[in-house]
Amino acid sequence: MNDLIKEITGELACFTEEDLVKHLATLRARRPTMTLNFPSTHLEFEDYTQKGFDLIESGGMKPTLSGEVVLDFVSVVKPGESPVSGSVMLGRAVELGGNPNQWDREIVLANQSLIPVSLREKWLVFPATKWRDRDSGREYVPIADWDDDCWIPRLALLGDGWRAGDFLLVPRK
Repeated sequence: MNDLIKEITGELACFTEEDLVKHLATLRARRPTMTLNFPSTHLEFEDYTQKGFDLIESGGMKPTLSGEVVLDFVSVVKPGESPVSGSVMLGRAVELGGNPNQWDREIVLANQSLIPVSLREKWLVFPATKWRDRDSGREYVPIADWDDDCWIPRLALLGDGWRAGDFLLVPRK
């Protein structure tokens, strides 16, 4: 464990388990968050079938989140990692419990003024919903992307290299 700390900080340090728990809580408190009240009602879903895509996985027919939820924005890439594949990103989303669908994206975008300013120029990923391009057969996932002065809905190629600037929305437990 102390070798890991040296690798991250560049310094050798001795921490007790209690010190590490406190430090992790401090780091988590610094993570960008937003609090949203997710309605139980259905919002409009952007239909990409009109743009040449087929829905291959909806991630559910309603938002995966409900009630008041504090969301942590967690990078899909761990410290020291290079960009990761789409399959690694999808696995990480499930592992972290940050696997929102396209309906969740619509709710987040409807409340975009609550998204932390520090996340501008980043991607917010909603990987539970998957679309397939009819022509190429390539798979895409919904994202929210900052575009000059607002967040907009887009699709991102699942096979692309996912970077440290791509964030999953993980409900705080």
